[in-house]
Parts: sequence; C-alpha cells; structure tokens
Amino acid sequence: MMPFTKENYILLSIGILIILVAYILMAVDNQVDGWISLYLAPYMLVFGYAELVFAIMYNKNGKKKST
Repeated sequence: MMPFTKENYILLSIGILIILVAYILMAVDNQVDGWISLYLAPYMLVFGYAELVFAIMYNKNGKKKST
C-alpha cells in the first residue's frame, strides 16, 4: 500500500507551485521597498509551506495510517 494517495500528490503539487511562484515574485520585483517582495511573496511562502505540511498529513478516510 502506498503511503500517499492521489489527493496527497495533488496537494503537494499545489504547495510546490505556490512556493515557486512566490520565489519568482520575489526575484522579479526589483524595487527595494516593493509591495510584492515585502508583503505578498512572504505570505505566499508561508501558505505554500503550510500546504505542504497539510498535504503530507492529509488522510481522506480519517483513519491512522499503519506503518
């Protein structure tokens, strides 16, 4: 039995995509006090990493996974 289901992989992909977009937004904003690099991208990073943790812990059935 696989440790992750299809839903876990979809959620992991969404989290990785959010993180990549946030880093790209940080790199593109060339202003020192740019709104995107100071406010938007860091929140996107936090949300992306939280999404990764949620994707790893997500279990559709609500049962504990056996090791």
